[in-house]
Amino acid sequence: MTDGTTLTCAQLISHAHPVCKNSTSCDMRIDELLVDGSRFAARCRLSSDHRKLGHLDIDFFLFGEVAEDSRVRRVDQLGRTLKTAS
Repeated sequence: MTDGTTLTCAQLISHAHPVCKNSTSCDMRIDELLVDGSRFAARCRLSSDHRKLGHLDIDFFLFGEVAEDSRVRRVDQLGRTLKTAS
């Protein structure tokens, strides 16, 4: 789900492509990671330089579940943009 819309795998890839094309640099930091059986939670920060939007810092929280074969089964994500500077 992005902006309230559930995405299929193909839609997620299509959504991500323009972001990758317009990013000039990107760094993701995981500040905290908690694991309990098949469930996980993470507090992260994404710092990116974007051709049109300038510098972006985004804090986000991931909550998810991993399947028995180690693939991610489900992820819920909450995020907020901290600053933008052109």
